[in-house]
Amino acid sequence: MKQVVPITIDEFKKKYNVKENNPWKTSVFTREDLLTLQKEAGVVGAVTQTFQLVKLLPVFVRNPWQFIRNLPVLIQSYVSRVIIYYQSRHADITLSCPFSDYTMRASIFSSFKPRTFLEIGTGKGWGIVAFKAVLPTCHCYTVSPKLSPETGKMVKEKNLGIQQIWEDSAKLNFKQFGKVDVTYIDGNHTYEWVYSDLVHSAAITKKAIILDDYIPSPDSLRGNIARYAEFNADVVRAVHTYLRTKPNEFKYAYWLIDSNLCVLIK
Repeated sequence: MKQVVPITIDEFKKKYNVKENNPWKTSVFTREDLLTLQKEAGVVGAVTQTFQLVKLLPVFVRNPWQFIRNLPVLIQSYVSRVIIYYQSRHADITLSCPFSDYTMRASIFSSFKPRTFLEIGTGKGWGIVAFKAVLPTCHCYTVSPKLSPETGKMVKEKNLGIQQIWEDSAKLNFKQFGKVDVTYIDGNHTYEWVYSDLVHSAAITKKAIILDDYIPSPDSLRGNIARYAEFNADVVRAVHTYLRTKPNEFKYAYWLIDSNLCVLIK
């Protein structure tokens, strides 16, 4: 089986010549957009971060040293989200969390110089719009069932030519895309769906597949991501099963330490 190799974000950037590509500095996003995202991250984030810190108590019981190692980062994340909430109510805009996370992802995606990009799991659409903002000539698809009125809201509002496909990826005909350069998997996180998404997207992806919510274990360093859930284990299991059955499909497989990203490179 091909192993998923842990690598720091800085090491990955150096190895693959990843240059910062900041979507928030493009003309796509307005000041109001940034205030909206700060408010979403601050209000919701501060509450959920508190809840997630409580949920980490089992990690302390099982591995106190690992918990202590992560604690300063987790506290910093909590404080930053409180600050974001405060800033969202005032005029100041600081490009901090969650902006830095989007910038990191957009920079990694764009380092592969894709002409075509497939996202599985649209959410509100901040991610795919941020990516399109830094590579406006890339043909982008995003796939999701209509989970709520908010699904794909930013895709529609920004109207950048992103092709929104309202479909469950388990029922999706992937052949309709022909070949794509990069695929980003962040849809249904149960094992069956992740494995299915990986199998079908690997058949059409030429350069790289990036998976969200890949955290090797509850004790893994993962930056400001406090929560570890069963769906993280499902993502990891799906990736490892696929690499075991198709060891020659990808040349390299990485977990970016201090993040929840797995990068599979052809």
